[in-house]
Amino acid sequence: HIHAIRDNFAEAIVPKSVQVDNCKFLDCNRTNFYYGVVQTIAYAGKGGETTVGTIKDIHIQNNFFSTSNACGAIFYGAGDCELTNNLFYNMVQDIKQAPSGIPALYNCVVGVDYSENILVKDNYFYTENIEKTFAATRQENSTNVTFENNTNKTTRK
Repeated sequence: HIHAIRDNFAEAIVPKSVQVDNCKFLDCNRTNFYYGVVQTIAYAGKGGETTVGTIKDIHIQNNFFSTSNACGAIFYGAGDCELTNNLFYNMVQDIKQAPSGIPALYNCVVGVDYSENILVKDNYFYTENIEKTFAATRQENSTNVTFENNTNKTTRK
């Protein structure tokens, strides 16, 4: 998790300039349906409002994501981030078993919410036997989000 969160001690960390390169994420997120395998999240908590661009300059590239109940990556409250040259295989496998009311944003490979200046480029999404509501990418409440040259190979139920 790459996150900014106010904890019980009223402290917070605000990550900046983080690289996630050349990693394998295998069989992750079997119980957490809400967030991605790699989560870039600024969480306001207790009814607070998430600020766009709280977490900045995160670069996720050349990784392999395989088999998860949730998204491969989520940007929430992020800014100036890149997700490039990654392979996502069979993500969002058990979304039908997620708690009722799960936001549609998380029924995807890459989700972007309350973020700005996000580049999602040259990624390969391969997913088998997925639900009809699935989409490779989703965005909400965000500005200047670019999805460029991504390949999506999906077979539906």
